[in-house]
Amino acid sequence: MEDYDYLQLAKEAFGTGADSPYTQAMNKVFQYYTSKGSKYVYSCESSKWSDGGSYEFVGHDYSRFEEARRILGEALSAAGGVEHTYGEWSTVVEPDDTHNGLDVRTCSRCGAEESRKTALCAEGKHIYEAVCADDPDSHDMVCVACGDTQTASHNARTVEGAEPTCNLFGRTGEVVCADCGMVLTPAGTVAPTGHIFGEWDEGKVATCMETGIRAHKQCTVCSKYFDANDNQMATTYIAKNENHVGEETLVDVRAATCTETGYTGDIICSACENVITEGREEPVNASNHVNTAIINRQDATCTAAGYSGDLYCSDCEKIVQPGAAIAARGHTDGNNDGKCDRCGAEVQQKLCPYCHQPHTGFIGKIIGFFHRIAYFFKNLFS
Repeated sequence: MEDYDYLQLAKEAFGTGADSPYTQAMNKVFQYYTSKGSKYVYSCESSKWSDGGSYEFVGHDYSRFEEARRILGEALSAAGGVEHTYGEWSTVVEPDDTHNGLDVRTCSRCGAEESRKTALCAEGKHIYEAVCADDPDSHDMVCVACGDTQTASHNARTVEGAEPTCNLFGRTGEVVCADCGMVLTPAGTVAPTGHIFGEWDEGKVATCMETGIRAHKQCTVCSKYFDANDNQMATTYIAKNENHVGEETLVDVRAATCTETGYTGDIICSACENVITEGREEPVNASNHVNTAIINRQDATCTAAGYSGDLYCSDCEKIVQPGAAIAARGHTDGNNDGKCDRCGAEVQQKLCPYCHQPHTGFIGKIIGFFHRIAYFFKNLFS
């Protein structure tokens, strides 16, 4: 049968619907040409092509026609739409003591293949598989090639169970047949153990320097933590906190001045150096002058008054305290030579009350001394 005729037969048998074997075969084998339509897939003879296609084009896809024939042949065979013409059986795989053999024959019209298993059952070399017979003592052994059935005892095997946990059931091991899979002894359940606690841990207080641990007890089975009332704890961790272990220290104190605000200072922990209590700003203190100096000072002389000077603040540029006048000092003539000891101006000499003469110099002072004694006694007895 020519390719064109064979494809037409398949097209008439299955139709051209999206789910038909014909359409599926075309899509699978000629994916590249489906966009052009099935008229391009008819025959390997150019005269059969509706558009007179070239031999080169057909030859390029000849192997695909063979694949299409095989796919459609199997589909037609399954649908009973065509009778195959099979050749002789040929052995593809030889049977042995543990494996089946395989024979294959091919349809000369469409290339469809048919296969069969072969075994050496005639020589008593069956290939058995265990089949469960719902018998607690035995199961069937059936030959996969000829169906010969024998009875065999179960091959018992214990499947390991699972230990219970604090809150989950466990199970005992079950016994199954290793050949047919039948459960011979079902698994049993084991009740949860409940939590088994270790010793009570008093924990550790957290400080500003170290993390702490909450008081707890721990289950030796599941390793989870619990409080004194057996409530599960998410964590025993306590972060560092404001439990300061260092001394309270006052830092950053700043006095207010006539031009700047002040600050009372922060109280910090000497261990972690974090602020425990923040200070506060203080307003400008107009009376606290820091950088001061005396200006406008003038010394008094023998005949002219002086001035003590003003107290001046260079920060606020104000006179903090005005000065006062200083009286003239007057002349002094310690040696009674008629001249001021400080300025040298002429002054009136002092006269001796006894002789009415000025006494000058060292000798004059001695004479004056004796005159004053004499004058004293004179006044005393007069």
